[in-house]
Amino acid sequence: ILDKVQNVLDKFQKQFPREAAQQIVQHQKRTVTTRTAPGASNVTAINDEDEEGEEDEIPTATTSKMEGGEAQEPSGEAPVRHSIMPTIPDAPCIGGYAVNREVPSSLSRGDGYMQELMKKQETVQQACTKAILLSVDWSFVGTGPYNKLTEEEQQKASQSLVFTSISRAVLADSGFVGICQSNKLFKSILVSQVSLISISYNIASTLSDDFEFFLKGSELQFVINFSAWNKTFDAKLIQEKLERLFDLKYLQALQQLETQSESVGNALQKTLQRKQAILVQVEPSFLSLPELTSLPKQEQISMFEKLVKLMKSLLITSDGLSDLCSKSSTVNRKVFESVRQISISYGTRASIASKNGYDITFVHSSGLMRFVVDLQHKGTKLEDLDISFDLALGLVALKAVDASKSKLQAYQNIITRKIKANVLVEVEWNKWMNHPNFLAYDIPKQTAANQAILQKHLNEIINGEEGLIEFFNKNVHLQKVLLRKLKLIRISYDPTNSIKVTHSRNYPFFTLAFDHRH
Repeated sequence: ILDKVQNVLDKFQKQFPREAAQQIVQHQKRTVTTRTAPGASNVTAINDEDEEGEEDEIPTATTSKMEGGEAQEPSGEAPVRHSIMPTIPDAPCIGGYAVNREVPSSLSRGDGYMQELMKKQETVQQACTKAILLSVDWSFVGTGPYNKLTEEEQQKASQSLVFTSISRAVLADSGFVGICQSNKLFKSILVSQVSLISISYNIASTLSDDFEFFLKGSELQFVINFSAWNKTFDAKLIQEKLERLFDLKYLQALQQLETQSESVGNALQKTLQRKQAILVQVEPSFLSLPELTSLPKQEQISMFEKLVKLMKSLLITSDGLSDLCSKSSTVNRKVFESVRQISISYGTRASIASKNGYDITFVHSSGLMRFVVDLQHKGTKLEDLDISFDLALGLVALKAVDASKSKLQAYQNIITRKIKANVLVEVEWNKWMNHPNFLAYDIPKQTAANQAILQKHLNEIINGEEGLIEFFNKNVHLQKVLLRKLKLIRISYDPTNSIKVTHSRNYPFFTLAFDHRH
């Protein structure tokens, strides 16, 4: 019979503390106590004045099998990833010839121009895997600036459009085709928007630079000041203008932000050893913040790059969530069982409640952890992450209950060893955990109070000077009564600070009472 009772108590020890903590977090209005059964093995002993004890470390859980039973992954369908990349409509191919594509009859070697143009067009189509047309605007022929040139210069100006300009702006490594071939994202952006590339002269030479790119509908226009017909254009400048016109660097930074969020989620999943990945993604709403959109594109790109670093600092670097999971079985289990997705975004300073420049909130019903950092936050280091996670996930109660299991068992072992009595030791966490006076404390003070009741107050009551063990040893004539009657020691805080001295042995800050019914 005793063995069966012991088995029941052992199961009670493993399961009940976790349930108690969950009830505290959920603010259920019923009394919950945490107790452990006497006689259990593999516990943490605490040092006392009479005997030396070795304190075992509480194991750090990095797998799904944690203290308190097999941890369960969140149930239900996995959350869906939403892309922050804008949707770019695919421009249709243009059939036939473009306006002014035919070479004027007044130009010599007209057939050669046309053959060269068709040859280059075929090269573009093969490289881009799309039927993109090339077109030369010959309307400059016969204009005043053109007529002022010598016949040789006129021929060179005409040849430059077909042979030189197309090669530099379209076919070169720094041109349209080269950019397409350098990056899959760039290719998809350029090819999806362009069906026609036209080359022309600005007869009035009114462009601020010698040349410029324009996008009108699905037509990419390469326009050159006529006054610069014989100039050599800088390849780097051509590339920069194309990148700027199509927002390539901006979109690349967005893609990198999206890619890194997925990578961070995979790293977090590896730490937790969970079958189901935690979906880490960027919340796209911040992209429309006026405080962000008013910045130059390059500064916006820098903000995206900083958000990647902040995301890593939050989740996978030292002091981040992954690190906290590795160090604490309580954090690890809570994240393993409850967190399904993590969203990250920027917010305005006015919208951030924390003084640390970021907010962390957790929605228990959906398993969504939301992280919002001040757009004006300096640097990439985040302060007090452990405190913020404790607050968001409700870990103060869970940590206290988890820490209590080995400590309470240790006190019970000391009582058993020193006075040969099997006495349960329990903490009534609900007596103060939900009280406004306790919740008004900051997280470090709440944690310190919970640690004090386990490490200090219980030790004074049981193992300290004038405590239970000393009282037992000094009062031999009362030992049989104590052994017969004392079955349970229960401790709690009074959050209302209303304890009154009613007995001569009471102190102003605590009271002792014996409940004969229990």
